[in-house]
Amino acid sequence: MDFLKSKIPQTSSPAYSAIAQQEAVESKECSSATSGSEDGFPEKPTETVNGLLIVLSLIIGLALGVGLETYQSSYFPVSVPDSFGSYATGFATEQLLPPEIIDLEIRRFGGNPFFLPNGTEVVQLDPRVPTYVGEPAPAIDDAWEYLIEARYFRITEAEAKALWGSQYMDYILHDHDGTVGGFLGGFDVFHSLHCLNELRKKLSNSNNYYTKLRGKLHDMHCINHLRQALQCASVASIIPSLYRPTLDNQYSDAGQPHVCRDIGAIHNYTRKRVADSGTSVMEWRNMVY
Repeated sequence: MDFLKSKIPQTSSPAYSAIAQQEAVESKECSSATSGSEDGFPEKPTETVNGLLIVLSLIIGLALGVGLETYQSSYFPVSVPDSFGSYATGFATEQLLPPEIIDLEIRRFGGNPFFLPNGTEVVQLDPRVPTYVGEPAPAIDDAWEYLIEARYFRITEAEAKALWGSQYMDYILHDHDGTVGGFLGGFDVFHSLHCLNELRKKLSNSNNYYTKLRGKLHDMHCINHLRQALQCASVASIIPSLYRPTLDNQYSDAGQPHVCRDIGAIHNYTRKRVADSGTSVMEWRNMVY
């Protein structure tokens, strides 16, 4: 656990903050008590009021601190694995990703902007790849739906125990009809794609093309989740700055090669697990990702 202590910043608990506040108040009281009032007489005592505030702050702070610690220890257990694994073989937190479907490849990112002689910015998309950006259209929605519709698959009880240990029953399914049983989950990449799709809809909804959209809280969750996913992966491929003569300025050149997992193999694996459980999925496509 020493490793975790060195990597995870230790934040002050509410109880500690209350104690620090008490010390500041007591210090201020000592200073004012020695100085007295301007007319030479001692100021009226405020110890009773301040004492009550301090006690109340301590009680609230301790209650919040204990509650937060209990919640975090129950729902966010952290342990250091014997091996973290690797991108090529699967990380320790990717227990349900079969190593045999992990295939690495070099991909040059597409959709990089370029500029016409008059300075107009243009984005050229690979015609072999489904279109995921642009003005709202059924074809774009269909491409996204195919990517994320089967993102949750059934998880066996043995898999649930391996994933969540003694707390695995916290994740048991509760259906609307009152039945309880089974487990459901999906790979984080498809949850992130779902989030990106929801934000895409918001950005391209100037003409109210989409009538059913999630609320602001979900948007904030998605932005924060994508931030954490990007920081966690910390892809370090270099994105150079390229001089663009028509702009007479520098502009990023994001169309660079990256080492990637074959997302097609992972996507097909999740779709197969969903289909094998008896849930219908969209018709299979032979497509370029």
